[in-house]
Amino acid sequence: MKFLLTLLEVNMGKIKTIVKKEIKLKVMTKGFLIGTLLGPIIILLFSFGPAFFIALSEKKPVNLVVVENTGRLQSEFQKVFSDTLENGMPRFRITFMDSLTFQQKQNELFDQLEKGKLKAVVVIPSTIFSSGKAIYYSKSASDIDFISNLKERLSNVVNREKMRQAGVDPLLVERLSTPVKLETRKVQKGSVQKSNVGQVWAMAFVFTMMLYMTSIFYGNAVMRGVLEEKTSRIVEILLSSINAFQLMLGKIIGIGLVGLIQYLFWGLMGIVGFVLVSVSKPEFVKYLQVQP
Repeated sequence: MKFLLTLLEVNMGKIKTIVKKEIKLKVMTKGFLIGTLLGPIIILLFSFGPAFFIALSEKKPVNLVVVENTGRLQSEFQKVFSDTLENGMPRFRITFMDSLTFQQKQNELFDQLEKGKLKAVVVIPSTIFSSGKAIYYSKSASDIDFISNLKERLSNVVNREKMRQAGVDPLLVERLSTPVKLETRKVQKGSVQKSNVGQVWAMAFVFTMMLYMTSIFYGNAVMRGVLEEKTSRIVEILLSSINAFQLMLGKIIGIGLVGLIQYLFWGLMGIVGFVLVSVSKPEFVKYLQVQP
């Protein structure tokens, strides 16, 4: 009740003056301008950067050295790694060698890895059919997408040879092992609509991050604003004409509107970027992955 009485006694004209002061002080700062302009750029780099580099790597052939110690996987390797680039050239340039040759040329191969002439060296032991383990040498182990792709292909090679040794036709198994696509439907208020799990998850993630960022950054902004007033002589003049409640309310509303202005600008840039991507349809978009 006391809070309601205080709220009724508020002089809105003075609060508007404080709100305008906060907006003017915050919006015209270098930090606000830099954050507003660089924020979307940083988000775009983190969102589209990996997809862009994956698309860029897809246009260049990949040089691999495979140390094949089983003597039975070379033909399967050539089948599984037979995809081509847009210009018709093989995507994978694979050089096969035995363990003895690998030991003799190991230093040379590792030097080529460090210089970027080789993407990777894969050592397949003779025990891979029982152990299911191989060794991967590269300059960096951070290329998760390529390693996952290579792992999937290598597993396919080994499994196909296992099937052949067991008298099972790998092509027949591949035809019978068709993955099932699950289409989601959303039932709400008596109507059924198509629903994309990835899009729903992405929207929930974005709004959660926005809520988190708002609580952290603008909560701190309110706290800094109060501390600035406590250390400033201006607060003594302000408190002579308004009370502490009006001052705090004005600062909260002002800083909140500053955050709203920033979000509106980011939203506008997001809409423009979405329209441009939809119209131009750049190649790297197909490499974007949203996994809930």
